Amino acid sequence: MAERFDVEQRWPELFAQLDATQRHAVVQSLASAWHEGWTPNREDVENLTDEARGAIDAAEYRSRAHAAARRVVPVERRVFVRDVKPYEVPERLDDLKGPAGGVVELPHTVLWAPGGGRVDLDEEGGVGLAYRAVVAEGSVADQVAILNRDRLVAVWQELLLPRRARELWEARFPELRAAVSV
Repeated sequence: MAERFDVEQRWPELFAQLDATQRHAVVQSLASAWHEGWTPNREDVENLTDEARGAIDAAEYRSRAHAAARRVVPVERRVFVRDVKPYEVPERLDDLKGPAGGVVELPHTVLWAPGGGRVDLDEEGGVGLAYRAVVAEGSVADQVAILNRDRLVAVWQELLLPRRARELWEARFPELRAAVSV
């Protein structure tokens, strides 16, 4: 893992066309991946900023991400936090009773962000930011209070999640996996 998370400084031209909300969502997503062991590269950052500003749609983003993943050169096997970090998963999707829209307040244990954890689910990037954080960092109590079942199913395929978190959720809820393969 790189010693510093500096994607905005390394490639400022990629962030120049993003508004503040888009920039925040992109940086949070990339920072989460970086903390999981991902090393920033221009191609991945460009693809995510292109998707955030609407230059490409979610399907094209996934296509590019899958193509890039197939080109990755294997490295020595190390143990990353992502390989051992415990993730919580509720018993049933129907337990997720959070709001479908509006502003949610994410606790610091879920999202440590400048200005606090207030996220507007109706703002562009809001659902992705909040749902990614709650799935990856939240307790079952956080998940059932904040996540909305129908909204989660609708956005599942676009959430940038740690691989193990996605695998655990999809193993318990095959309907999420089905949504991804569509």
